[in-house]
Amino acid sequence: MSFESQPIQPRRNLSLPVIILVVLGGCAVLGIALAAILAAILFPVFARAREAARKTSCQSNLKQLSTAMLMYAQDYDEKYPFRTNWSTSIAVYHKSPAITACPSFQPAIPAYGYNALLHGRSLANVPAPANQPALFESTLAVPNASDRLQSFAPRHLSFGNVAYADGHVKAERSAPTANAGLASGRPGGRR
Repeated sequence: MSFESQPIQPRRNLSLPVIILVVLGGCAVLGIALAAILAAILFPVFARAREAARKTSCQSNLKQLSTAMLMYAQDYDEKYPFRTNWSTSIAVYHKSPAITACPSFQPAIPAYGYNALLHGRSLANVPAPANQPALFESTLAVPNASDRLQSFAPRHLSFGNVAYADGHVKAERSAPTANAGLASGRPGGRR
């Protein structure tokens, strides 16, 4: 039998529904791949934006605490509170325990520290208050935390917030000098 004598059968074309399914399947795979690529690009952007919002909220907390501390000083012979009870002393001036917690730190845990060099010091006895840290983000996580900024915590995209003695708040990459013009001796004033 020779091959020439066999009848040639026509090729069967793929039916239209099969072609549509193949095209739609390819589009679905392509769509999922594009969504995954976009998610991989955008999730870090959203995370940075969320952390920037938390940093701003933390700055607001420190501004309120700083204002409360200055109000305390006005009522107590223009002297800063003692380092052992600074947070409890200024609580009546802000009346919101929520502002003692940083949104990027554990909830309901005190997140801020007090510059120990301001302990009982007179406002007038603080040279260059715009350069003197008063409150800062701290790793101590206890009420009334106080040190010379050794526990400074840069929690917000490598920045940590600091409230200065004049009341302004600024994000810093590293701990500012805690003794900007302050002698480490006795602060004077009440004991």
